[in-house]
Amino acid sequence: MNLRTMRWLVPIALTCALVIVARTPAQEQTAKHHHYKFVDLGTFGGPQSFISGEPSYAVINTAGTVVGGADTSILTPEPACYNPIQNPDCFIAHAFVRKEGSLKDLSTLPGGNFSFAAQINQRGQIAGVSETSLTDPATGNPEFHAVRSCGRTEKCMTWER
Repeated sequence: MNLRTMRWLVPIALTCALVIVARTPAQEQTAKHHHYKFVDLGTFGGPQSFISGEPSYAVINTAGTVVGGADTSILTPEPACYNPIQNPDCFIAHAFVRKEGSLKDLSTLPGGNFSFAAQINQRGQIAGVSETSLTDPATGNPEFHAVRSCGRTEKCMTWER
């Protein structure tokens, strides 16, 4: 090689070596990745479980307790597969609470078929709805009442009006 070529080749090679070896402080930081775990919430014998799709509703608290609804293995007795909680199948669904790996059926108010747990707070209190044995005279459909369950500091574990 002639001197003229060497004069250009050496600086280019040294620059490349410095660029490849040198790292900025931003490159040295390791990225922190979140680790999530997908959990099958389970059902009460039916094909699916579901949670509230309303973005402002808290369906999980910091203790990891999740609330929602889950199908039972029983088909609804209502005509035309009436399903008041927007469940896309004909199965009766009950409110649930899933805590520490265990799925608990919150059942319904007396005489009702359907219930749904919509939200949970940090104290473990659950708000939702439950069907009753009464019929709404205006629609002919079963009546629903707002319900809540007691939190972990209270001594009851059933739906209350």
